[in-house]
Amino acid sequence: MGCDIHMVLERKIKGEWVGMHSFPYLRGAVHEPKTDKDAYYYPGWIATDRNYSLFAAVAQVRSYGDEGMEPRGVLPDLSPLARFEVDGWGEDGHSHTWLTLHEATPLFLAHYGQDDLLTDRRHYTCANLLGADYNEDKDLLDYRLIIWFDN
Repeated sequence: MGCDIHMVLERKIKGEWVGMHSFPYLRGAVHEPKTDKDAYYYPGWIATDRNYSLFAAVAQVRSYGDEGMEPRGVLPDLSPLARFEVDGWGEDGHSHTWLTLHEATPLFLAHYGQDDLLTDRRHYTCANLLGADYNEDKDLLDYRLIIWFDN
């Protein structure tokens, strides 16, 4: 049985976390549409891949031993979107955790082999790939990923 990752991107606006969008899975490459029918792509990771090395790094899911970070649990101040998504999985959701985009950037880029993105602007690049409206004037700590898994 496979394990899948689920995420909600949140942004702190006026002291409250707001759900920007959710994506059920993650894919490790930018999708280039080949036809107009194929133009559903998201400018980053698309919902299909199972990257168990990333899962292990993020929350010790499918890891061997103490590899990766321990899951941090469900935060009490989730946005309504994140709460809806997390609660919707009930007992089937597990290993709940969260990362700021500052924390997520090196993990995601390293585990998806995007060596060409590991530049001085890697935080900007990763934030954009994950759908954050980030620019040099904004703080990556104003964004976080709510993450959980299912089997």
